[in-house]
Amino acid sequence: MQDIRHEAADLQALQTPTLLGLQVTTKVKIYLFGIALFFIPFVLSGPQLLVWSIVNFLLIRVAVSLPLAYARPLVLVSSFATLSRGIMFGPFTPLMIYMIPAIRVGNFLLVLIVKSISKNWLGIITWGAIKALFLFSIAFILFQSAILPKIFLTAMWIVQLATVLIGGAVFLGVKKFIK
Repeated sequence: MQDIRHEAADLQALQTPTLLGLQVTTKVKIYLFGIALFFIPFVLSGPQLLVWSIVNFLLIRVAVSLPLAYARPLVLVSSFATLSRGIMFGPFTPLMIYMIPAIRVGNFLLVLIVKSISKNWLGIITWGAIKALFLFSIAFILFQSAILPKIFLTAMWIVQLATVLIGGAVFLGVKKFIK
């Protein structure tokens, strides 16, 4: 019971100014990030590079803006949306079911790394390399086991690296405007 009170006090106490100088509670941020992370794959059915760059930018913002306990559930949201929408691999989308747990772990890994490694260009390269290497390793194991086709290797290495780098670059570009 005391933990619930403590978490409620944390939610009320953590307030940060937004771009417009208004106060937004952590609880509101959680809802806004959750909505954005879920609906981006639905609204932007465009290129994977664009969609996942935005998602990675949002995950980076989540890592910077929220305590880890509140960020943890948000890493799950975009993977649900991707699978539900079926945009990632066209006819191979049902095979994504095998990668969803790894993507969730990769997203959580990204949030952990962003919280612990500097928020500069070297940090961004490190964030991208670690997440992409992790996802590629899982995809490679599943490819070698004849579970996934070769297309997943490129998507889980080069595309993941690029989307984290793009999302991180956007983060660096806007971080002085968004607090």
